[in-house]
Amino acid sequence: MAQEITSAVELRLPSKLGFEKVAMQTASGVARLMGFPDDRIEDLKTAVAEACINAIEHGNRFDERLSIGIVLSMADG
Repeated sequence: MAQEITSAVELRLPSKLGFEKVAMQTASGVARLMGFPDDRIEDLKTAVAEACINAIEHGNRFDERLSIGIVLSMADG
């Protein structure tokens, strides 16, 4: 049985609008490394941005003392 290779990128970002763009660009870079097609990368960027904005607005209620965490993981297999 082949061993599965897993890699992860973890981000901790300020709970402030605008920082979702950092998460979007990081997700885009990881997806490119994995060979995602451009249209799927755009979909991923949208989903990551929306999740970050929801965490900032609804989860942390714009409290800049808090942060949001994002984990992008990839597995070979």
